[in-house]
Amino acid sequence: MIEQLQMVIPPLPRLAPHFIRKGDELVVFLHGLWRSHGAMKPLARHLSQHQFSTLNLPYASFLESFDQITESLISELEPIVSDFQKVHFVTHSMGGIVLRHLLAAWRPETLGQIVMIAPPNRGSAIVDWASESPLTRFILGPAGSQLHPSYCQSMTPFFNDSVGVPLCIIMGNRPTIPFVQWLLNDVNDGIVTVEEGKLRWAQEFHIVNADHTFMMAHPEVKRLTLAFFCTNNQKECQNSVSYTYKGLSK
Repeated sequence: MIEQLQMVIPPLPRLAPHFIRKGDELVVFLHGLWRSHGAMKPLARHLSQHQFSTLNLPYASFLESFDQITESLISELEPIVSDFQKVHFVTHSMGGIVLRHLLAAWRPETLGQIVMIAPPNRGSAIVDWASESPLTRFILGPAGSQLHPSYCQSMTPFFNDSVGVPLCIIMGNRPTIPFVQWLLNDVNDGIVTVEEGKLRWAQEFHIVNADHTFMMAHPEVKRLTLAFFCTNNQKECQNSVSYTYKGLSK
């Protein structure tokens, strides 16, 4: 219960990044809209137990535009990434779109693997509906209001087959927010549908029995994330699980 409460703490002012130094590979965590870095703590803790250094970054998800968020994240990351052999990213929800903006503007030379959890890569039907109201546009903020299908699908991808950045996408199929289900015609986690998360160049695509809000604490999400990083790095990770790549045809 305490862990779940920490995961839904809103983005309070002056939250500092949470950094744990363990090994020579760094995992950067980016939370979603109206969340704080507390949302990513269970997964960050799990990876740090397996000798990954972790950097859990808060950002003003509902106050700033994608460009402003990107500028802020670059200032946080530039001084630290050169200390590590590889820099990986784990994102949740809108954090995946934030990462796409970030890596389109700035890319560490030591970029490693990426795990996206419940990302609206093809846009959000909920945002399409909610942005019709001035009140809900205000609540979504400058970045959240941009998560239309037309906007997200027109974004230039920062990774593709030629770049060779390993990407794993993990989606949920357990909706726990019933009042928006009439908007979502596909399998979904209560906020994002499985279809909305797809990118055709993902090397792995998994669906787990989890809801949107607490996916980062789900045991299967933890295992899949750790296994993806370990498999691609030939890294010895205790209790990790190996999974076969599941490529997407569309």
